[in-house]
Amino acid sequence: MPMKSSENTKNLVILLRDLARINKDRVEGYRTAKKQADNHPDLSSIFYEKSKQSEDFINELQEQISALEGENGTDTTLAGKIFRLWMNIKNTFKANNTTSILDSCEFGEVAAIKAYDEALHSDVSIPANIRQQVLEQQTAIKKSKELIRKYGNLTVYRYNNSFT
Repeated sequence: MPMKSSENTKNLVILLRDLARINKDRVEGYRTAKKQADNHPDLSSIFYEKSKQSEDFINELQEQISALEGENGTDTTLAGKIFRLWMNIKNTFKANNTTSILDSCEFGEVAAIKAYDEALHSDVSIPANIRQQVLEQQTAIKKSKELIRKYGNLTVYRYNNSFT
């Protein structure tokens, strides 16, 4: 049975829509990164997986929104569009393109984690089942950030040791 409409429910729907939009930004960011890393099959595969992960998160969030009688909206945020544009411009001028792509991906993951933190610490009352789902998504994004960081560190190490 759907929840009755209330101020908190409206705010919860807005919060979940924002998280869906952030994940849409992740999808688009990782698609861009995948295109830029076509000559690195291992990274291209990771970027594809992270894009797919975000699509799954969007679907989960949209199910919750629908259960709350909210409208689904997954347009990317303006900030996300600007970030992707900057990522494309920045990578055009970088000498070590792989490092730049990984740095951009890590930056995006940090921003997503921060958005999830803000959602979880907001004044909106989040039911336990939805809170658990949001926490699980955030944990997965944190793991993604660490994986991206490991690849970035490895890339820097390889780049620095290629001159010796």
